[in-house]
Amino acid sequence: MIAAWAGPTAGLVAGLAPESRPTEALAARWRFAPTPVKDDERLGAWCREHTPADSRFIGPPGPKGLRLWSRRNWAFNRAGSPYHARGLADWYERFRDHVAFDGPPEELVRAYLDGRHRLEARYDAMTDAQLAALAGRQEADFVVAGSDRPAQADGPLERLHAEGELAVYRARPERVAQVQR
Repeated sequence: MIAAWAGPTAGLVAGLAPESRPTEALAARWRFAPTPVKDDERLGAWCREHTPADSRFIGPPGPKGLRLWSRRNWAFNRAGSPYHARGLADWYERFRDHVAFDGPPEELVRAYLDGRHRLEARYDAMTDAQLAALAGRQEADFVVAGSDRPAQADGPLERLHAEGELAVYRARPERVAQVQR
């Protein structure tokens, strides 16, 4: 019985200070407290602490960790599909917009079934100007995208914080308006 409780007990202790790889691994396996252990979770937690509660975000369509850990409003997340026709139509339009897909629902479904990751990677391939325009259309204040984007002092996105491969950017309203013209 003692051996059965050794792992969870170690996870509980590790959750108090997950600063090293071994304690991080234990905390990820047995979480007893809200301890972010992945980059998207840490970025979401940063967003919760450093952005207004009424903020709206756009980000990659797939990961749920950002939405869950940030506790912020997201214009779209694939996992958040509704169960009624009107909501599903809006969800389809937002999904289509987030992956720059131009086609009827049947083609989107086919593309999704043929390779969801390939379809969702289209978000990552958008330029800063395209992401800023998407943020404008979705009425979002912030953009989550790859952290490897080159910094542009006068660009439409201002980098605020990065965790691993993802970063959060502020959409500059004056630049978004210029991009949409």
